Amino acid sequence: MGNVVDSVLERFTNEIMSLADIAEEETHSLNKLMMSLVNVRTLFVVKGVQADIARHCGKFVKFWKITELLELPLTDISSNFRTGNYQEFTPREMKNIVMSLFSDSPKRRELILNINKQIS
Repeated sequence: MGNVVDSVLERFTNEIMSLADIAEEETHSLNKLMMSLVNVRTLFVVKGVQADIARHCGKFVKFWKITELLELPLTDISSNFRTGNYQEFTPREMKNIVMSLFSDSPKRRELILNINKQIS
């Protein structure tokens, strides 16, 4: 079951990350859709206890983080990035996500500069 769920989550993750520009309204709609998929956790209940889904679905954490990124303000994303909270993403992936979610601004340029330091 974990492999099937992983495939679905990976497909969603890749589709979101391939978008070049995501309007604010779309982020909310995508977040709602993705939150409904988060309920796959209920498939992994063992003897009445919620199992650690990341053990069964390696793609879940990255999927969850993208779901979270869709709703976070840029300042929170910057802070989380500085503390290493997005280790599931390559620097290029992180840069693309930030560029697709936020319009050009000094804060976005600063975060992209910090991300680029990891690429070099």
